[in-house]
Amino acid sequence: MKVIIEVTGWFRRYTEGNSRLEFDVELGSTVIEVVNMSGIPGGEIGFIALENERTNTERRLVDNEFTLHEDDVIRVFPKIIGG
Repeated sequence: MKVIIEVTGWFRRYTEGNSRLEFDVELGSTVIEVVNMSGIPGGEIGFIALENERTNTERRLVDNEFTLHEDDVIRVFPKIIGG
């Protein structure tokens, strides 16, 4: 099944500058499994939101073990940083 990860500028250094990555994964895959495939270090993630483009499901926060569905869009946000 197809799922998409979207990242902000902070994480683009791990995605070769891409803000949107598409993955073909097995049915039953979890959010963290797909995020790990993207190369984004888990320790830098602040939170993960998810929506589904096909069913027009609104964005919601999910935990790492959430089971994905076809056409889910995972948005990964960094921990808040600053000086």
